[in-house]
Amino acid sequence: MVSPAGFEPATPGLGILCSILLSYGDTGSGIKAWGLGGPEAIAQKSEMRRGLQRRIAYRPARWKDSAASKNALDLMRSDVSEGQLPLDDTAPAPFPVPEPGPPAPATRTAEAYARLRQDILSNALSPGQRITIQFLQKRYGIGPTPLREALARLAADGFVIGEDNRGFRVPPMSLARLRDITDQRKLIEAQGLKLSIAHGGKTFDAALRGSYAKLAKLDEARGRGEADAYVAWENQHRLFHAALIAGCGSEWLIRFQGILFDQADRYRRLYSEGRQNNPEIQKDHARILEATLEKDAEMAALLLERHIERVYATAKLSGRLPED
Repeated sequence: MVSPAGFEPATPGLGILCSILLSYGDTGSGIKAWGLGGPEAIAQKSEMRRGLQRRIAYRPARWKDSAASKNALDLMRSDVSEGQLPLDDTAPAPFPVPEPGPPAPATRTAEAYARLRQDILSNALSPGQRITIQFLQKRYGIGPTPLREALARLAADGFVIGEDNRGFRVPPMSLARLRDITDQRKLIEAQGLKLSIAHGGKTFDAALRGSYAKLAKLDEARGRGEADAYVAWENQHRLFHAALIAGCGSEWLIRFQGILFDQADRYRRLYSEGRQNNPEIQKDHARILEATLEKDAEMAALLLERHIERVYATAKLSGRLPED
């Protein structure tokens, strides 16, 4: 929830403070009443407790270090410890909740990250292209701070390259770079698949079957020329490869597989001949699935390595990439 102007979120133990100050002001009348005895004071304290439960845990910043704040807190602690003053963080606020404004910075950062990453993977931004904050602001309509945070994340995953005092650029593409990506993919995915076969169990098998079934249906839809099938197939293809290693038990291996898959997919999309099905790719997926479900780890890993090698072989035959 967004705090009202001039307020800041209360820390644990101070959440009830602002409600007293909002209800009784800074005069201390409410605070004094809290320390009184007798039936009248008890009734007043009960009403104050109910009032506290109806208010949210925000306090004015200007009261943060005031004497009234400290005195109120000391007086209330005894009632809290005795269970007489329940704290209710779900109670409604005494003022209208602000209407949702622009997305929070974290949300805008995620949006910037996703959109820029997709433009790089789809080669909408050219290999080697220089990208500045000003360029990205104009392209996406997002402020500079979320864009800088998104670029830092993308740089960590190898999707952009930072240049001292010159901003960032899209990584160049070459056969040498793809050779490195391909070799590391084979190591990571083959090992992940072997571990998944050994430790994944029935849950892994069922999830893999389901992922393959969705991919096979999208292969058929692409064959029929359905308009949305290609994009859906791209997404499901990534999910199928992720499902192959999902039972490996290593978060780092899964993370690296995702990064390397996307890096290789950037090359595949560059030289891909239109949106036609490749029957050999479909056969690869079926054979890998079969060997995996039969628990033939060595054969499954070998088939997966050969499947991954296709990316490099096809890129080299296309003649569209420089050697270095």
